[in-house]
Amino acid sequence: MVIKTIPHNFSGLLIYIEGPDLSGKGTLAFLLADRLTSLGYTVRLTKEPQEADKSIFGGTVRRIYQNKFPWDAINKLVKDELFLHMEQLLGIRYQYVKEFQLLAQQILAYETNESLCRRHSHDVLFFLQLGMLLDRLLHHRNVIIPEVRAGKIVISDRCWYSTFAYAKATDIEWQYLAEAHNNCLEQEFIRPDRIFLLDVTLAQWRKRKKIRSGTEDIFESEEFFKKIRTAYKDIAQFIAPVPVVIDTNHEPENALVQTMRSLQDILKQ
Repeated sequence: MVIKTIPHNFSGLLIYIEGPDLSGKGTLAFLLADRLTSLGYTVRLTKEPQEADKSIFGGTVRRIYQNKFPWDAINKLVKDELFLHMEQLLGIRYQYVKEFQLLAQQILAYETNESLCRRHSHDVLFFLQLGMLLDRLLHHRNVIIPEVRAGKIVISDRCWYSTFAYAKATDIEWQYLAEAHNNCLEQEFIRPDRIFLLDVTLAQWRKRKKIRSGTEDIFESEEFFKKIRTAYKDIAQFIAPVPVVIDTNHEPENALVQTMRSLQDILKQ
């Protein structure tokens, strides 16, 4: 399976920053945006999934991930948001509607038994990928393409790469999701100019996990970290451009130096 992104000829640049949780994506994205701005470039910093004020799909998916499948959020995504907007957004381009509708009905059947819903979390995870896909379509259409066309450097914390990697790590058929992206986004599925894959060792991940405060989401376990780190590397061979691996085991400034060095050939003076 080749992920069929479309090369763009816009005057701006599209940069994706990817990697497992606690690898330093948000920190590097902020530092990179700040450095490029100081050099005179116009930068737009964004992320996926989007916040609730930017996308109903991204906001709901983000809440579900962070709160370990609260039933009311899943119910809202299925009943109030997803199908109300699917046809309007995608029209006849999306050929998987019936399959997802059947899956939605299965999930709705779990409504009276939340533990049953949790036992069928594979179905829920797969269904959430549709929410991610719709959020991504909005993100490309409303943010990424207009900003890159306008000559800005768009830096996104996460992209479709993580969708496929997390799918693989949770035993979901990521190739199917890649095909869905190809068919759904079509010409809006533009190719990034750089993808940076942040890599951190298990030992360093443990240190960061220990000092991290706040709510833990469903993917912040040591076992899952091992799986997702491997998944990112396995899928890299199917991606264009080939991800540039950035070692983020040390100080954030060190990662920024590596990143800026890799961008020198595409930054416009």
